[in-house]
Amino acid sequence: ADQHLVETAVNGLEGLQKFQNGHFDLVITDQGMPEMNGLQLAAAIKQMTPKKPVILLTGYGQAMTEDESPAAVDLVVSKPITRSGLKEAIAKVIK
Repeated sequence: ADQHLVETAVNGLEGLQKFQNGHFDLVITDQGMPEMNGLQLAAAIKQMTPKKPVILLTGYGQAMTEDESPAAVDLVVSKPITRSGLKEAIAKVIK
């Protein structure tokens, strides 16, 4: 148990609404979601809170490497991800 409290959303739009109504230290989003994709969600979050860490999980990780990470995303992580891989990703973006 890593002592994280997690909120889930069924799509990017719901994720944005939950973000606006809550307090979050970090956002982890999938890229492929209905209503609003992960990059759109990340951009909206960064517009509201530019320093909020955002991790993008994607099956397209090979096409979107860390070097060419979109501006609204702090880290791109390929799926599938292991628990240890997720812990490493969180440690990289939380300072």
